[in-house]
Amino acid sequence: MIKDTRKTVLEFLLYAVVILTISACNTGNVNQPPTNQAEIPTGTGVVDISNDQLELLLDKKVTLIDIRRPDEWAQTGVVPGSKKLTFFSSTGAINPQLVPELKKIAPAEKPVILICRTGNRTRIAAQILTSQLGYHTVYNVKHGITRWLAEDRPTVK
Repeated sequence: MIKDTRKTVLEFLLYAVVILTISACNTGNVNQPPTNQAEIPTGTGVVDISNDQLELLLDKKVTLIDIRRPDEWAQTGVVPGSKKLTFFSSTGAINPQLVPELKKIAPAEKPVILICRTGNRTRIAAQILTSQLGYHTVYNVKHGITRWLAEDRPTVK
């Protein structure tokens, strides 16, 4: 059992390194936000967004998923309107209920927004959603909830 868990974690870490390497080398499908931060970025693939752009997307009823763990939600609260769905466990394993739960709250053909603590986990998760699960547009909140809180924006428990 422990050997299987270690193997799963190692496989995941290897996959994450590959995804990060690909994303660092291949920026062709990654859209950067426009210089005017008050505009909603368009395009497909993984799209990095600011907090101002997050608010605009929330006004348009785009689904926001906070992929952190329950202990993190309790510590900081979440952006109002967030759906809570843990993507990675504290050991780095992918939540085994992720795919069925994700499909219930965010269909692949519609844009979705991901937020975590600093934007690192969501970057990996967004790559997985677009490359493995068929999502067309995944918005990644740069700097995550940390920047949201630093800007004195509201949270709910």
